[in-house]
Amino acid sequence: MSSFRPVNGPPPKIFLSYRRDDAGALARVFYEALDQRFPGRVFLDVAEVEPGVDFVSAIDTSMRESGACVALIGPKWMAVDATGRARLQDERDYVRREIAAALERKILIIPVELPGATMPRASDLPADV
Repeated sequence: MSSFRPVNGPPPKIFLSYRRDDAGALARVFYEALDQRFPGRVFLDVAEVEPGVDFVSAIDTSMRESGACVALIGPKWMAVDATGRARLQDERDYVRREIAAALERKILIIPVELPGATMPRASDLPADV
């Protein structure tokens, strides 16, 4: 990863995608470790988005500035909502939006299976993910 730098322009960010109720604590650990190696280039929503800032806009902006997306997949990554539908099937789900945006922009996605998690099957994912 030491050559993680474009030819022109500022160095790209590393975007951390995760579910707060699933991998929030581990996301902070990843953030701190990556920030030591790539200072100022790691995006973690709770560390970077200031109160009062439009959250969706901040996520979109950061994704556009990113060259990699680390997807932290915890045990609840494929959890269902109150209606019994997988949260990832909801087009408004932030995790789905982040992964779909990374794929659309051809950003490197690095899935990280956390303890207790099971990597989802392709057939369990929405078409844009």
